[in-house]
Amino acid sequence: MQHAFGSSAPLTLGLEEELLLVDPRTHRLAHVAERVLASVELPESLAAHEAFASEVELRTPVCRNAHDAANALDGARTAARAAGATLMGAGLHPVAEWGDVRLTEKERYRTLEDTMRTLIRRTPECALHVHVGAPDPEGAIRILNGLRVHLPMLQGLAANSPWWFGSDSGLGHLILQDNAQLETARVFAATAVLSAIALAIFGLLVIAERRIVTWR
Repeated sequence: MQHAFGSSAPLTLGLEEELLLVDPRTHRLAHVAERVLASVELPESLAAHEAFASEVELRTPVCRNAHDAANALDGARTAARAAGATLMGAGLHPVAEWGDVRLTEKERYRTLEDTMRTLIRRTPECALHVHVGAPDPEGAIRILNGLRVHLPMLQGLAANSPWWFGSDSGLGHLILQDNAQLETARVFAATAVLSAIALAIFGLLVIAERRIVTWR
């Protein structure tokens, strides 16, 4: 299998930050991504649509270190605000109403809607993606293994979604549990496993019936 490891300088990084768009007065969700992205003075590679019309994704170029990446992201936020956006950084909007969702008019997101149905129509979700250029596949595994011991601290630092439709969820990072519900592949896997178990039990009952019941 071909890979892209080593195609850039090692341990460079890039950020993708998904931000909610809200009304400047009420701070309710504002479905204005189309207008903001049409006005923002950034190329599409640095500012783009996400699944929801009340959300934008800001990106950095490939950066040498975290300082450069943070500065680039700050510049992208400034450009978005200059284009009229009021930004909210959170995994989930704290007081959004259920179903206050408009999907971006792209085939990719229409396919997602057909697949996810009501799960994607509940409320917009946001995340911050950190991409690190590993030198080779073995280096990527070493980096991830090194990060594993720090995952509890990183999850605590990233807790940004304690509220669920205006109520305290009791969880600092509700979006983790929320995203787990989008794993529809697991639903089909569970259905397949249950079907296999049911067929096995049925087969055993047929065998037992033939041995126990002598009349035909």
